[in-house]
Amino acid sequence: MDSSLDLTDYLRHHARAYFAGPQSPGPQSPVSQSLGAQSPGAQSPGAQSPGAQSPGAQSPGAQSPGAQGPGTTGAAVRVELRRTSRRINSTLLEFAVGVGEAEHRILVKQPSAQKPSTQKRSAAEPVADDRPRLFPKAQPEWKSRFEFRAMSAIEQHVAGLDDPRFGAVRVLELLPDQQSLVLEKVSEKSLGRWLFWASLRPSRHAPGGPLDQALRNAGAWLRRYHELPALEHTQPRGGSREEFLDPLARLCEFLARATRDGSLARLGLELTARATAILPPRFPLGLGHGDYAPRNVLAGPTGRIRVIDTLARWRAPIYEDLSQFLTALKASAPQVLSHGLLCRPQLAAHFERQFLSGYFEGDRIPLDRIRLFECLTLMERWAAMTYRFHEARGWKRLAKGGRAVWSKRFLHDRITHLLAETRTASSAPSLSAAYLPAREAVQ
Repeated sequence: MDSSLDLTDYLRHHARAYFAGPQSPGPQSPVSQSLGAQSPGAQSPGAQSPGAQSPGAQSPGAQSPGAQGPGTTGAAVRVELRRTSRRINSTLLEFAVGVGEAEHRILVKQPSAQKPSTQKRSAAEPVADDRPRLFPKAQPEWKSRFEFRAMSAIEQHVAGLDDPRFGAVRVLELLPDQQSLVLEKVSEKSLGRWLFWASLRPSRHAPGGPLDQALRNAGAWLRRYHELPALEHTQPRGGSREEFLDPLARLCEFLARATRDGSLARLGLELTARATAILPPRFPLGLGHGDYAPRNVLAGPTGRIRVIDTLARWRAPIYEDLSQFLTALKASAPQVLSHGLLCRPQLAAHFERQFLSGYFEGDRIPLDRIRLFECLTLMERWAAMTYRFHEARGWKRLAKGGRAVWSKRFLHDRITHLLAETRTASSAPSLSAAYLPAREAVQ
């Protein structure tokens, strides 16, 4: 397929191939092949295949005759935009493509509008920092390529594992001219949604049920993902204790200056002392997800999971992804705004145990190291919230300022609590073993 075709043309072509049956090859772009990925359109009989999007696409109601397939001979191809979901960094378009009475759902992911830049950069060149970050932002023009490679690698890896606990979202195509990714539409809901409703109705949570199973599977999936080899664009990062301490110092300095709170400088000194005493000179590295949170884990009714939204940019300390998941679990935006009232501490600890038991599978859990990385993750999120407040104007500044002031005490107390837990974990070697439930089978 010519990559210059617009979105509607691609969707029509995809629909013809999909409804024609297995004998017809799916749409395929030269760019996808050049990236070394499996042909996005190639599918097994009956497999679902989702679709693509791009800025400037034609009106979704456009039709084209000529699709052939069982019961669809001579029928027109329908391409209809059903839903648009806007996120901070991307927009998801859900399309329905059909022939006759048959219909198929596909997603197209495209980057949100970016400020125009006249400077061309290589994929490895970072965007200038606007605040302290744990790692630099990716170039917007490269993100779709990175995600295409990463999601294709995951699909192949999961197929090789042949493990009923794991699935994969099928990546159909990369449309480089539109920086758009065409994905399969799946029915599973995000694990974040499961956790939210379980927190609101804790009495209905069944220990050992599908939610616990999904959390254990999310941990097990992450361990297998960390074992993947580096991709073409993957770079090593953060492998030493010094590379932990440097961003910690910058985050503490930024927050102390931006909030005019001297206690944060003292907290930073205490965190540095604990990290120096606890962390080893070198960390175990794995292929980093970069945003491993419950919202990016899709879970089915049996606990089977699929994972989305990774660029696989770094080989990074394994504790980063673990801490990101736990931070999203225990300090999500609703949890911060409710000052911890949304999810009871006992229930949050139970969810955490399920996830960590799935990842470590009976091995000792280095809880003290994980807690320090949780502190670092929370500091970065606090810095991001503070930066957005200072950059906002008008009513947005007022709203973000109120949120920043309201959240400050919870975040400070949460980091202090995590720091205290590093002392407990390091002084009680049996804590990790006690933290694990009695070898619950992970189906």
